[in-house]
Amino acid sequence: MPRFRETARQAMDAFYISDVTPKEDGWREIVCTRSDAPDWVREMAYAAHDGTLPNNGTYDAIYGVLMFLTDYAAENADDAMNDCGEFVENALPAYHALAIRWLADDVTRASYVDYQVREMGNVRTFDLMQAIGWGMSEWYLEIYSAGVSAIQLQVEATV
Repeated sequence: MPRFRETARQAMDAFYISDVTPKEDGWREIVCTRSDAPDWVREMAYAAHDGTLPNNGTYDAIYGVLMFLTDYAAENADDAMNDCGEFVENALPAYHALAIRWLADDVTRASYVDYQVREMGNVRTFDLMQAIGWGMSEWYLEIYSAGVSAIQLQVEATV
């Protein structure tokens, strides 16, 4: 296994899926870092949260990034960043309710939507759900980039 993917696997192994926890809308599992997770993995998780409080959705996304990087043939950070669009496309939810839940999950998420609407300029033919999708894409891109950067730094530190 190439060094980049091997390091992604080590990061993924530093997480675990907890027992199910009760939520208003039913039971769900949550992703957590192991107590013995390496410092660089904890720093990666912190960077992916971008200064916000720990959030289950962000941990789910981090774990999704690590699974993607482990399963695909990226051998280095450049290859991994070339695959970013595929990850984001597959990560976006198919149902509007999940997109609304993502938006409501953290007060800072609206800023991703606002940013993307501004980036699109004077677009008159989009709807709210499309704008939320753009914001989610930007959020996933940030998390993906944080994961790839942390893995690449760890690869370089162990050479």
